[in-house]
Amino acid sequence: MSVKKIVFWTTMLVFLASGPAFSMVEREVIIMVRPGTIVLPEGRNFAPIDSVTITTDTLRSILVSFNPELVLKAFPNFNLSDTIAISPLGDTIKMLDLSLVYKVQLPRGISNKLVAEALETMPGVVFALPNGTRQIFAPVVPNDPDFYKQWGLKNTGETGGIPGADIKATDAWEITTGNNNIKIGIIDDGIYGNHPDLY
Repeated sequence: MSVKKIVFWTTMLVFLASGPAFSMVEREVIIMVRPGTIVLPEGRNFAPIDSVTITTDTLRSILVSFNPELVLKAFPNFNLSDTIAISPLGDTIKMLDLSLVYKVQLPRGISNKLVAEALETMPGVVFALPNGTRQIFAPVVPNDPDFYKQWGLKNTGETGGIPGADIKATDAWEITTGNNNIKIGIIDDGIYGNHPDLY
């Protein structure tokens, strides 16, 4: 997966999940195009396909063939000045220009995956992806029967503590649970050598 796709999907998790068209996502394709490839009518955040200027003939013909209901700006409140950021080291970073990202709303019965695959190879298209809801990480909870007692790892308030006042260990475990090839050593004079957790 390209860096642009990773940045894009990270941004999508924040913005699109709360958007007003969330119930439509299974009928949408997210498409990022090169500048000037898709132009909505002046002052509009969405338009029917016949009102949209598409400068690449092959892209237009493919899009029209799927009879989309609407083409919408994925980030209608995006400001072009938001594409510049400053790193903690003071470097200027060019961020993804989200004004080039659109949602193509499809009629019922059309596979958004099929449309995304067709659009992905079109001239002027940076990427096209089927929109949809997905579980990115499965919740990770250890099989330790005493895990609930370890409030510092996951505090749900079950022992009178403050829910969420913990180190978010289960959130970290959704990303990685470590590697058996990494060896660590703990130097402590109070180890109980026969404890079941050491086996």
